[in-house]
Amino acid sequence: MTFDEIEYFPSVVIFQAREDSLLGKAITRIELLSPANKPGGSHHKQYLGKREETLKSGIKVVELEKPFPVAAIPSYPDHDESAYPYTILVNVPEPSVSNGRADIYGFRVDDLIPTIKVPLQKRTLLMLILTRYINMHLQRTTFMAC
Repeated sequence: MTFDEIEYFPSVVIFQAREDSLLGKAITRIELLSPANKPGGSHHKQYLGKREETLKSGIKVVELEKPFPVAAIPSYPDHDESAYPYTILVNVPEPSVSNGRADIYGFRVDDLIPTIKVPLQKRTLLMLILTRYINMHLQRTTFMAC
């Protein structure tokens, strides 16, 4: 599949092919977070539950959002000097959710979107270039001035 074939998708699940299953085994989920799934959003609590369930099942999660709401990361809305308006978080729940790691990629409006390393299986990475996908999303999004 190429980006030219894609209408729009808020999330993608990468599956490892298996002979005993039509889809295979889910190994990584990539999601562009909607405002409803962010803190204060109408689906935030439900999203956190599904996210935790996904991580506990061993599936890696890549979250794309703007701005990022995790307290340990410098806050762009609070004008922290080291903060970025756009953040990509790659959650790797290995060896467990509590002992896993998170890779964080930040970028500004005028920066190129960084190429991110998406973990698939042991020692297998997918280098993901998101510039075109994000641009497609932004073109479909209506922004309102506050």
